[in-house]
Amino acid sequence: MKLAKKIENEIRRKSKIKKFITPDYEKYCVCNIPNIILSIFGIKSKRRRLPEKLIEDQLDEIKKVVVILIDSLGYRFLLRTLKKDKEITFNELIKKGEFFPLTSTFPSMTPITLTTYNTGLTPQEHGIISSSFFLKKIGKVINVLHFDTVEDVPENLKKFGIKPKDLLKSETIFEKLKKNKIKSFIITFEDFLGTDFNDLIYRGGKEIGYKSYRDSFIKLRKVLEKNKKVYVFSYFYEIDALLHDIGFDQEILIEELKELLSSFKKEFVNKIDPKIAKETLLIITSDHGQIELSKKKMLYLREHPNLLKNLSTAPMGGIRYIFFKLKKNKKKEVKKYLSKFKGKALIIETSKALRKGLFGSGNINKKIYKRIGDILLISYKNYAFLSPFKEEQEEKCWLNMEVYLMKKCWYHLYALN
Repeated sequence: MKLAKKIENEIRRKSKIKKFITPDYEKYCVCNIPNIILSIFGIKSKRRRLPEKLIEDQLDEIKKVVVILIDSLGYRFLLRTLKKDKEITFNELIKKGEFFPLTSTFPSMTPITLTTYNTGLTPQEHGIISSSFFLKKIGKVINVLHFDTVEDVPENLKKFGIKPKDLLKSETIFEKLKKNKIKSFIITFEDFLGTDFNDLIYRGGKEIGYKSYRDSFIKLRKVLEKNKKVYVFSYFYEIDALLHDIGFDQEILIEELKELLSSFKKEFVNKIDPKIAKETLLIITSDHGQIELSKKKMLYLREHPNLLKNLSTAPMGGIRYIFFKLKKNKKKEVKKYLSKFKGKALIIETSKALRKGLFGSGNINKKIYKRIGDILLISYKNYAFLSPFKEEQEEKCWLNMEVYLMKKCWYHLYALN
């Protein structure tokens, strides 16, 4: 744990924005995991990797790599769980492996971070810069995860001639492995198979659906047994879904995590051939954590018509970060109006945020400037922004919003308490 604390302190010191912890793209970031994987399979890349000293003891004789991504398994929650339940399987794994924090992308929303995991690129490079953004080709704001327009009646982007590969031109890690004759698989919940978003980020790999935790680990073990060299990306959504449904109930969340880990131990750890285990690198990681919101600190944008009238599109992004695309010559007026939100959110021009490296390192995808507009707001503490809804939509939204948990923790850029 001393190494983990040392890295945590370094991440804090290197933050680019006061009162926030920003992604450490240069070193301790999830964007540097894919290139470690490629290097294991002998695929050369000039891109940054995680410092090899962190995991060098785990790399001998490796022929197979498994990444298990548990959506919403935040670092702080995990630390509390490890301390609270000494018997949890994670404690066993830490003793045998390496344990340390990494920053996620900004924004640390699942579609952005998953795109980074599966390309090795930062958001400003791959262009999936937000959960919703403006797509110039059709002149509409889109929801990338659902692959549709953000409207009262959403329309699938294929209706406009947009294909998943049109949104993400970058090569995926699966495509790179395929070129080098390395098989790769994605294990995900069966209802997610073949979605447009999966077609976007998993190109080149073979998807395998699971019905339960037990089923997923049986299938993972069989994939490793059947292939001499292989990469497997396993994605588990259940904890994230549970948090959205019931809120932050630590006991229920720990029980869910224990159920996942119990299946992992029974069907994978205890049954895998020791020879296969020896040549397999296992990485367990996440995309973000979550924070409980307060209705008292929810800022309704419908109550700010003088702001909305100066926007050229609907507000974009999430409820913890939001982008405004402005009408011509309205920047000064809007920035003056946004002073109302002082102390509740950081207000920064998107061009400045890009220069600061908030969205990544490397070449900036030229499409980004159109996609995210002019001004970015990032919430402090547990403030959040709710975009305009129809009355019935807003009421329905709050059924979940009362217990809604949003992104915080180490897998995310967050406001310090």
